[in-house]
Amino acid sequence: MVAASFLLITVLDLDVKFGNLLAISAGLLLFALAFASTAFAIGAATGRRAIALGGTAAVAVMAYITHAIGPQLKGGAWMDRISPFGWYLGDTPLQNG
Repeated sequence: MVAASFLLITVLDLDVKFGNLLAISAGLLLFALAFASTAFAIGAATGRRAIALGGTAAVAVMAYITHAIGPQLKGGAWMDRISPFGWYLGDTPLQNG
């Protein structure tokens, strides 16, 4: 994935550094692992696949809502700091590394 992205960045002459591409790729891996570990934990606790998937989907939706709405509320910036979406996209890693 990183190689294909780097190839497209090079061909399209985009202003993205390779280190920043690696940073966002590592962040995406950790983002996916956060939800995968949530699914495994719920599945281990309940023993039911459907509950694990549904619970993880609910956690993902709530994390997205806290990331999207939290910073817009007065005193709600803390919501973005607890969301995996905020961890992944917080400091614009593709631009800043």
